[in-house]
Amino acid sequence: EKNDEEKKEDKAAAEAETEQKAEAPAEQAAPSLVEESPKKKFVFNICDRGFTELHNIWREEHFSGNTSIWSRLHDYWLLVGVIYHGYGRWQDIINDLRFNILNEPFGGDRRLEISGEVVDKIKFMSRRFKLLEQALVAEAQVNRAVELGIQQNPNHPVMSLNARAAELECLAESHQHLARESLAGNRPANSVLRKVLSQLEDILAEMKNDVNRLPVAMSKIPTVTERLQMTERNILNRLLAARNLEKKEKSTDCDSALIPLL
Repeated sequence: EKNDEEKKEDKAAAEAETEQKAEAPAEQAAPSLVEESPKKKFVFNICDRGFTELHNIWREEHFSGNTSIWSRLHDYWLLVGVIYHGYGRWQDIINDLRFNILNEPFGGDRRLEISGEVVDKIKFMSRRFKLLEQALVAEAQVNRAVELGIQQNPNHPVMSLNARAAELECLAESHQHLARESLAGNRPANSVLRKVLSQLEDILAEMKNDVNRLPVAMSKIPTVTERLQMTERNILNRLLAARNLEKKEKSTDCDSALIPLL
């Protein structure tokens, strides 16, 4: 009987040991799953459709490989700081520890060197915010045009002017090295530079013609009264009515706030 009891005890101890061994790997595997979980990728974008230079600047900053310079992440926190503290409150944003990431590119200095140019911190933030604001306005206008179903007319003088401006910029950037080579005494570069300058002159002449055609195209755009199908008097009356209604709402809010004090 004692032998049977000992066997039972040994069997129970072996089963308990196997259960502990089976539970141990599960407990050890749990932390590894937490460690292997991917981090959330930072995503921030302004779809300005190329109407500003914002995406070109972001691209240059991304491929520069220098992580200490200003980047898209800083632009995001700059917008958040403006939303929280208000327009032009750059010093308040800088002093706020929650937006300390905006001070990192500058280090302990008030100046930042970008492309060989030394820029003051507050002036840089103000200039950068203006660029972001322009991109946000362009994004809002594009979205509104999509909602209203407005399409661009490729034959409009503005579109041809825009195309020629892009062509002019591309031609100038792709041949900017010719000026340095020409100054260095490279004769083949001189002949190529003359041809490029003549092409630029032709494009500028075409752009001048497009600009002269713009007033005629602008005169064909319907006026505000025609688009709203309202007279000027009706528009002014509606604006005044909206203003009076806003004043009444403010006065009622002030009266309701004074009631508890009485």
